[in-house]
Amino acid sequence: MGFNMKIAIRSISLILLIGLLMVVGCKDSTTSPSSNIATPLTLDASEIEESSFIANWTAIYNADMYILDVSTSIEFDNYVEGYNHRNVFGTACIVDGLDSDTRYYYRVRATGEEGTSGYSEVVSVQTLFVDYFYAHFYNQMYTDIEVTLTGYGTQTVAPMQTTSFELLKSDGSYFYRGTTSGHTNQGDVVGLVLEGYDTINMVGSENTIDFYYNDSFFFLMMKNIGSVELGPLYVNYQQSAQTMDQVVIPNDSVTYNIGYYEAYNNTMVAAYWLNQSYYSYWQHGQNFTLPWADNQSVTLINNSKKMLSFENSTRKSEIREGTTRKAMQKAE
Repeated sequence: MGFNMKIAIRSISLILLIGLLMVVGCKDSTTSPSSNIATPLTLDASEIEESSFIANWTAIYNADMYILDVSTSIEFDNYVEGYNHRNVFGTACIVDGLDSDTRYYYRVRATGEEGTSGYSEVVSVQTLFVDYFYAHFYNQMYTDIEVTLTGYGTQTVAPMQTTSFELLKSDGSYFYRGTTSGHTNQGDVVGLVLEGYDTINMVGSENTIDFYYNDSFFFLMMKNIGSVELGPLYVNYQQSAQTMDQVVIPNDSVTYNIGYYEAYNNTMVAAYWLNQSYYSYWQHGQNFTLPWADNQSVTLINNSKKMLSFENSTRKSEIREGTTRKAMQKAE
């Protein structure tokens, strides 16, 4: 009995050993031992851009979701931020925030109630190389300039500052438009709106556009140290180019930026005394002199203490001062 018992024990041990070998020999290398979920088939990436692509794979019928890994290493020694065992519902995922002209690798697993599959085959994808062109805009004027590039939006560049746009060099050229004007604290336009625009061919890697205005215009600044507030304001008074701005210039001895106006040999600036029928005026060649240069400006100072009248077409005034500023010189 004892002899027969030993034979039985050895027979059972042998059967168990043979069974274990059969399980190991038939193991599917693409699935984990505890999983009944097949491994997805990874497909080529699509919609490849400079900083993104779409990872694709086949569906597994009993999977609830998929686990995606993306790396710059084929061994997956590192992971792209946000794509380390990322859960995905569906069979595609946008991978973004990438570097241009860089090779990436991705793999995927299926997971569900019946377990998790093994890793899929690794797919490699190279993001696009993009050559950029940089367009710079320098503001030599007295007011902010709104610079718009078609397809690239709008930026504001302050006086004596530069702003830049990053463009795709493959565009070949770009169209820009810059606009500026004087304005009130409420944002209302004062004086003329100056505008510049052009289409520029991209040559090299960058270029700079200088914004300035020629001697056909001048920028007006005013300082009122008189006894009354001034407004409204007329420039090129009683001429075909006359403009009128409903602004108030306080008598606070502060120099205010007003706006851009056309420049003539007989330019005259007139400012009414607020709510009165009197005015102060400044005549080119008498009270101020334009230098006839690019970006020219003039600061007019009002120190009138007595009333100035239109009555009977006569003009009476006290001292009216005019000073000329060099190009790009700021108000004190």
